[in-house]
Amino acid sequence: MSALAFKIAMGNTIHTGDYDPPELDPARRGQEWLIVRRWGNRGQYLEISDTTTPNANNPRAPGAFNPPMPHEAPAQLDPNQSMLGLMLRSHGDEGAVFLLVRRNIDNQVVSGTFYPVDGYAELRRDGSGWRLRASGRHAHNDKGEDVPNPTTGGMSWHFDAISVTWKGQDL
Repeated sequence: MSALAFKIAMGNTIHTGDYDPPELDPARRGQEWLIVRRWGNRGQYLEISDTTTPNANNPRAPGAFNPPMPHEAPAQLDPNQSMLGLMLRSHGDEGAVFLLVRRNIDNQVVSGTFYPVDGYAELRRDGSGWRLRASGRHAHNDKGEDVPNPTTGGMSWHFDAISVTWKGQDL
């Protein structure tokens, strides 16, 4: 598998909190499926998409699953909102650190809807697969457009995700 270009599914534990101050609330925790895609001639772009795919154990929670984390993602995962990252630092074949951006730099085509955020993501590969850790915050109006300095609304979040087997992966 190339460390510079791939598309994988990840099981994610997400913690959320208020936008300002951006402190995470331990009671606001959930799990979801992500689709993570890396591309570019240097692997300089990263896309992190949440999904709308319901879980058979919890069909009313789009993109969610119940603990423990399954080792295989549902065959049909559909991207919903996608964050775009630009590489800040490469760890060679072991991964990279990315800046998550509020504007779609270089007019990259993303899956689903572009989702503007402030944050970072670190993607690392070890003997068991890929791990993603990301933190940031965002605020949007009802059209999904970025609100740079919100007086209300928005949220902060932290992802801790691991790669899982998925029929839709592209390695």
